[in-house]
Amino acid sequence: MAIAGLVATLVVGQGDSSEITDSGNCNVQGSDNDVNCEFTEQPDSIGAVELEIDWAYGTWLFDGPSSALPTPPDYPVSEAYYHCDDWAEWLRETPGIYALGPGGTLRMVSGVADQVTVTSVRAQPFTRDAFPSDDYTLIRCNYEADGGPGQIITTDTRTRETTMRDNTGASPNAEFPMPPAVVKLNGIDSAVASVVVQSDHYLYQGSIIAEYAVNGQRSTVSLGNPKAPYRWAGGDVSDLVNSGDTWDWNPREDTWEQGIDLAAIYPR
Repeated sequence: MAIAGLVATLVVGQGDSSEITDSGNCNVQGSDNDVNCEFTEQPDSIGAVELEIDWAYGTWLFDGPSSALPTPPDYPVSEAYYHCDDWAEWLRETPGIYALGPGGTLRMVSGVADQVTVTSVRAQPFTRDAFPSDDYTLIRCNYEADGGPGQIITTDTRTRETTMRDNTGASPNAEFPMPPAVVKLNGIDSAVASVVVQSDHYLYQGSIIAEYAVNGQRSTVSLGNPKAPYRWAGGDVSDLVNSGDTWDWNPREDTWEQGIDLAAIYPR
């Protein structure tokens, strides 16, 4: 990053001083130097907001029997305990695969002169279909524990209301309507917020949309669109998420297996 208009005052050891003008990086050689830097240009903005699938969710629903499971991308045996990131595009783009415990990850970053504010988050269903009664298959790609996010944003498609909970604040269990509550960064900082979607017990295709501003400039970011929708399974899916009847790809045998033996793939 170039900095123009830099003025430095050099104080020499005996108290003699001289004024110098420099366009460098505010470095002065020697000892007992007093350097005052004056910046006539603001640093470039790096403020940004991204919204992506939350890959901590390790269980996904395939709307069909196990015999119809499509072949996933291969992954190294060393990643047997967590390979959701290797399957990122495949899980997102393959028709018939739906997120359980639906939601996304909101990533924010701000620079020294930035103010980044997320003002609202909502889920917009495009279609919904009946939840399959039994002819479905559960896919698992994460067997490890995950750390909790700093903020949790919950949006409900039924009430069209959104709340925000700040786990880093003085009242970590308190939920606040959003808006007026916001997630904000000032100066050099970063944050990760988890977005949770609540909806009825159907299979959905739609989009998660976040509105934000960087230094007053408003914009939106979304996960899913009409041509490439985000897919999720609504309702109480806790029993499915904790189910042991899950399938995973065995990279040694190049086949799907139910109740896969991870230790046989990659002993720890």
